[in-house]
Amino acid sequence: MISEYTLDSLMRSVIELDLVKYEYFLPEEDIDAYIEDFEHAFGKRSQVKMVLKSTPLDQLHKEYHPRIEVNYEGMNFIFRGDIHIMNPYDYAIDALIMHVQFKVQLRFTIESDFKIKLHAEDIHAEIIELDSYFKTHTTKENLNDRI
Repeated sequence: MISEYTLDSLMRSVIELDLVKYEYFLPEEDIDAYIEDFEHAFGKRSQVKMVLKSTPLDQLHKEYHPRIEVNYEGMNFIFRGDIHIMNPYDYAIDALIMHVQFKVQLRFTIESDFKIKLHAEDIHAEIIELDSYFKTHTTKENLNDRI
């Protein structure tokens, strides 16, 4: 059995090495459903780039550092992450950033080549803060009600 301390250390290393990163292109109807006024600022777009990254540890108070909770139902990975909705005219510029508290139910497997793989089974997200770089009526409360 692996201790919570060991798992916490492993997950902190994953975040420090910037290994939590996911890029996806959202279809226009998804952006319009969640973010009001996006079309007014950027026009019609068939898709918009979204990037999910873990929040670097040096930007977090120690109480918000990632942690693992182990219980009889399994393991939960709790961490802060940032969802970047990129400017469709220049993917190097953010249009909006959502700072999110994630709670992910995890399952580990060890492959035959001794690589450890993580599998996310259930994800809960709560938007803590919203930074918009265009005029919008969208608030974190609106978004939390929709996710």
